[in-house]
This record gives sequence, structure tokens and C-alpha cells, in this order.
Amino acid sequence: MAKAAPSKSQNVYFIAGGNELLVKEKAKSIAHSLAANLGPFGLEIIDGGVDSVEKAEGLFRNLTEALETLPFMGGGKVVWLKDCSIFGDSQTSKTIIVREGLANLQDRLKAGIPPEVTLIISATEVDKRKSFYKAIDKVAEVHLFEAPDLTNQAGKEALFDFIQERALKDGFKIHEQAAVRLADLVGGDFLILQNELEKLFLYVSPRKEITVADIRAISSSTRDHIVWGLGDAVADRNLGEAFKVLEQLLFQGENAVGLMSMLISKMRTLLLVRELMDQKILTSGRGEHSFKSAFQAIPESVRAKLPSDKKFNPLAGNQYAIYLATEKASNYSKEELVRSMEILYEVNSDLVTSSIDDKLVLERALVLIIRPASGQPAKRK
Repeated sequence: MAKAAPSKSQNVYFIAGGNELLVKEKAKSIAHSLAANLGPFGLEIIDGGVDSVEKAEGLFRNLTEALETLPFMGGGKVVWLKDCSIFGDSQTSKTIIVREGLANLQDRLKAGIPPEVTLIISATEVDKRKSFYKAIDKVAEVHLFEAPDLTNQAGKEALFDFIQERALKDGFKIHEQAAVRLADLVGGDFLILQNELEKLFLYVSPRKEITVADIRAISSSTRDHIVWGLGDAVADRNLGEAFKVLEQLLFQGENAVGLMSMLISKMRTLLLVRELMDQKILTSGRGEHSFKSAFQAIPESVRAKLPSDKKFNPLAGNQYAIYLATEKASNYSKEELVRSMEILYEVNSDLVTSSIDDKLVLERALVLIIRPASGQPAKRK
């Protein structure tokens, strides 16, 4: 994830990239290391977060004064332009004030800042096409910490690996499924991710292993996580939990039709996965094997025969979500899943046309789907 260029200057550092956690950690480490022996006034921090032309003018004014003001008692000085937001593609960064300010800073760095002063610039957004980045890449020690692209499977797996590495760094082992579950919960926000990991470390100690159960117990209940919990409860055939989550979602003001659409998508995925399992193309996710390896044995000839539309081809979607679906699909027969789709489409129509309370309509759907048909035992984990 990180790329470090060879040192080109003894007193200019540029730390940037979409992984805000690593950018902050690296910039802080460099700043405190360089200023450790410079006394109480050895580190001057300038807030680089600007969202207006006026604040941008103040930023460049403060930066110029900091670079031109030599240390009061001699020795050295570190100037840290922290969390700077003018290197990306925002509206403020496109203004004449910012463009001229960056051009002047570019000239100053090219000419060289006083040897007694060290400049550190940290930013999470940087447009590498702009002249400023090309210029600073020539004069500064550059550290880039790119965030993985979560729109593709390679990026998602890179995030899973990152989570496991962070856990190991603190002496913990996080199970692969737990790492993926945590990644799905927090997405690509690395600061929230670190906060969740620290909570988990405290929660499981003195135990050193983190499981999926720990993620469910301690991780923050964001809106997406709660909506996701409703689908999980239905897939687990846990009617009590489904009722509980549904009530919470409706209390929060979630739209009943939107929840129904989510359930339709969930049960459609289970049905498609169940069909692939019945054809021996996929196997159940239960067990200790890696979710990554669960897809390696599927021949390309089989993949080629499946539709390109992700709605009808689970193999084209999130592999971990499908891995979980292979475990949940075992809770239902194919016939039950077909019936669940029929129930959901009927209830979806009722939500639009009927005057019955939305909660009652949704609860009825949950009962019809989760409870087994008369005389048939429920398939449960």
C-alpha cells in the first residue's frame, strides 16, 4: 500500500494518499522525531484544512511566515502543514488564489527553504496530474499511502490483509471471516477501522483471537450494519431477531419499501446460490477453509455460462458475500426460497396499494418466510 521514494531533500517531506490512517501516523512520526530535541517551540503546526478562498489565503500567509521566521533561540525548526486539502480536485483548490499560492510555494521549494527549517506536508487527497505534485516529487522525500480500490476483489482482499496486519502488529490474531466482516462494516474509512480495532482489542483481552462473534458484539451499529442485520436474521431463520431489527429500523425512519427491496435482493442471492450448490458448482461455506479458496475450483467454462448481470450471477458479485450466502442458503430448501420470492413480491405490492400498517405487512412476510411449511422442520444452523 505504501510507496516511499529515496530522500531528495534533507528538509522537505510530503506524505499523502487515501489511507488517512497511515498518512497521519507517518506524518506524526516524522514530525515528532525531527522536533524531539528542538525544545517547546521546535514544532509549528499549521492546519491545512480549508474550504474557502479566505481560509486558503490565511493558510498561505501563515505558511510563508512560518518558513521565513527562523528559530528564536537558534537551532532548528519543524513546520508541519497538517491535513492539507488543497492538493485534490475540490472547488477551492481550483480557485486562482490557491493556484497562485501553490505556484509560489513550488518556486520557493525549488529555490530551497532555509536549512534550519524542515517542512512537512501531509494530505489525504492529491492530484498527481497537477504541476505541484510533479514539482514536489523532485525535491521532497515522498511517502504515498494509497487506499485499496474497493470496487474490485483485489482491493477488498488488500483491505482484509491490512486489517489482519494491523491486528498482528498489536499482538492479536483476527480470523479471516472476522476481518472481512469488519471490512464490510467500516468500508474504506481507515480512521474508523482503527477505532473499531482498538475497541476489539480491549474487548477480547486477555484473549488474543478475534472472531466474527466479537465483531457482532462490539462493533458500532451503523445504519448499513443494522439493515444488513435484518437480512442476516432472515437468512438464519431467526424470527425473534428479525422482528427486533425490523422494529429498530422502522423506528429510525427507514422506508418499508426500501427494506422490502433489500430482502428481495437477499433472498434472490440465496436462491441463486442454492441452485449453484445443488449443481455442485459451489459448496457450503461452513467449515474452516478460506473463503478465497472456495471459488478457485470453479471452472472458467462454468463461469462463462452464467449471466453477466450481477443480479442473476452471484459469482460476479462480492465473493465474501457469496461465501456467507453458501452458509445461509443451507438453512432453506430450494422450494422454500422460491416461495419466499413469491411472498416478497406479493407483500411488496401490498406495501404500495394497501392501507394496512407497514410494520404488520413486513412482520407477516417475515413469519411466512422464516417459519417452515406445515409438517416440515426448519433448516437451522
